Amino acid sequence: MKRKEKTYITTLVILALGLIISIKSNWHFTKLLKETKLKLSEREIELNSVLWASGQCYLYNGCKIEDFKLINTNGKGLPLSSILDNNHKEFFKFSSSDCIECVEAELQLLKERVNPIKILVETRDTRWLKAFIKSNHIAFNTVFRIEQPILEDAELPFYFVTNSELYIRDVFFPIKELPDFSINYHKAMRNKYSK
Repeated sequence: MKRKEKTYITTLVILALGLIISIKSNWHFTKLLKETKLKLSEREIELNSVLWASGQCYLYNGCKIEDFKLINTNGKGLPLSSILDNNHKEFFKFSSSDCIECVEAELQLLKERVNPIKILVETRDTRWLKAFIKSNHIAFNTVFRIEQPILEDAELPFYFVTNSELYIRDVFFPIKELPDFSINYHKAMRNKYSK
């Protein structure tokens, strides 16, 4: 009888160890599966962002914009056409309600540019704008406040190029998760307009 009991006990111990190993392996695989699903979800979001941004670029390229009023940091208003000529000028437009991390990431790229880009900030709060300019070490003469959207359906930050004809060209919507797209856009604009 003792031999049978030892065999049962040994079998139970082996089964218990097998169950513990199986549970641990299952837990590990479940964890890996969750991590993989999360990474796939992040990639899906990035892909959808790229597709959306590309579509927006095609949608707005060639649109004519109105000669809206730019307001400098002293509160003086002037029409957009007054700072334009036949040469193309680059602009970066964002709103005070946009993701501040997204905007600051783009501003870091702008600081590396030799040719300054005009920055248009959609806000009615001049004090916020002055504080933002000061905290990000931006030249006051490159920043203007606007009180209405340039493109009605485009709420996110975006770049565009225009001249005295006021047709938008080279629209680009940066994607925070994909900073290389912004770097490539700046290289392309530098090659296209720095001649």
